[in-house]
Amino acid sequence: MKAQEDSPQFWVAIDDRLNFCRKVRGYRRELSAAERQRAASLKAVAFDGLVKAIEAGLPKSRTSLWADADLGEGVHLRARAMSLNSGMIIPRPVCEPAVLGEAYDAIKSASLLGAKAVIAPVNYHPFRDVDLRQRQLERLRLITARCEESGLTLAVALIPPADTEPEPGTPPEVHHAEMRTMYLVESMRELQDMGVNAGIWLAEPPLDPRSAATFAAQAHVDDRTNVSTLFAVCPRPKPAYARVRPGKKDRVTATLAARTAGVDGIIVGPHAFSGHLAKIDRSPDGRESAVEGIAAYLSNLWAAYHKAGLASGVR
Repeated sequence: MKAQEDSPQFWVAIDDRLNFCRKVRGYRRELSAAERQRAASLKAVAFDGLVKAIEAGLPKSRTSLWADADLGEGVHLRARAMSLNSGMIIPRPVCEPAVLGEAYDAIKSASLLGAKAVIAPVNYHPFRDVDLRQRQLERLRLITARCEESGLTLAVALIPPADTEPEPGTPPEVHHAEMRTMYLVESMRELQDMGVNAGIWLAEPPLDPRSAATFAAQAHVDDRTNVSTLFAVCPRPKPAYARVRPGKKDRVTATLAARTAGVDGIIVGPHAFSGHLAKIDRSPDGRESAVEGIAAYLSNLWAAYHKAGLASGVR
């Protein structure tokens, strides 16, 4: 599944960056089967919001669902039933040896559930210990090979390190933008050079247009034409906020994606639905209200993104 096949793309990720068991349901102990089922039902609510947004005009052909296999199996099956593209998300960043087994399980589940691609979150740091980088690279190469054997597209979601202290005299916002760009571009370049052949690169981008363009351009170096780039929007869950219109930063990121050459779409994270899900138990019509709110948020975000692309002439 290449985003560029039908660009611009609008992906919605219903994954465990929002811990549905702990952050929404409030479970703290080992869960019973019934409690897991109630937590999984929240992903169905987010999916219903996506379906309602499609019914309201969000183009289905450009929309994809992304979820993990643990509590997301039901939404993957529903996506397949309505011929909606779906992808599997590996729950944890690819950094520890144990994650390789989880990655293989995710790839197997993707094949069984009809998903087209797998997202591997990668917190690869190009300037860290060489031996540690080599071990991580080997795991990523194994994941790449397993995806190729299974006929799945590998999407790599790059996670830059926590912000470092700026140099004296450098404004913090300038320093953070420069560091984010450096880590993202160098990580992608090194992974490409070492044989991690991702079909899709994802990242929460620096908001400087030139830096964002540099990241997108790196994905296509050396005549890599069959590669896509997407920018992450709404990446962090905020259960305290249930909005129907995207906030300023999300609008800026969506506009940047629409107006940056080489970027094929956006992937919408848990902030789009976390606040609405947190309110479900507070009123008699909580579920219906959550579905309506999620649909409105997604529809408004698509409208802002699509309009920015048309106005820029990139699309």
